Amino acid sequence: LGSHIPVPVVGAAERAHDLILDDDGKLHVYNGSSNPDLSTLDRDSGTWSHQTMPGWSTCNSAYYGGIGVFENYVFATDMFGGGAAAP
Repeated sequence: LGSHIPVPVVGAAERAHDLILDDDGKLHVYNGSSNPDLSTLDRDSGTWSHQTMPGWSTCNSAYYGGIGVFENYVFATDMFGGGAAAP
């Protein structure tokens, strides 16, 4: 699996908030706070992919940011804050 979860933005000081394993064996990580990514590890190929959505954010605290999986979907929490426009 490796020793760390990659942060897609070079030099970003972000934290991974949550992770979950889906039925296909892919690991999904809520990765970051003010402009997070859904980082996904395909364990078969050993490669990471990263997806984001405009306006998606959460507080940079260990207590916020969560994800869940249902069938082929990954759901993530979102917070309005920091003067950002509502999504």
